Amino acid sequence: MSIKIYSSRGCTQCAMTKRLYDRDGVAYETVMIDNNETAQARLKAAGHQQLPVVVTDTATWTGFQPERVKASIVEFKASVPATFTTHGPDVA
Repeated sequence: MSIKIYSSRGCTQCAMTKRLYDRDGVAYETVMIDNNETAQARLKAAGHQQLPVVVTDTATWTGFQPERVKASIVEFKASVPATFTTHGPDVA
């Protein structure tokens, strides 16, 4: 599952959103729109008027929405294959 966060410098809601993903070790791509006219035009054309804009494989939303972030973290973790131990005291 991919997660993309459109952000700008000084955006508190963007920082709070990224902090939630960071806390859970979830990878995401950040697109800074400050000097990115293409990204700005794309967001405007889609009707987005607030940052951050979070885009996942299954959802898109704007603003700081902790419950949606948490739901996407659960979805992300479910999409990542489980790791297993190949060494240690309990491995034969």
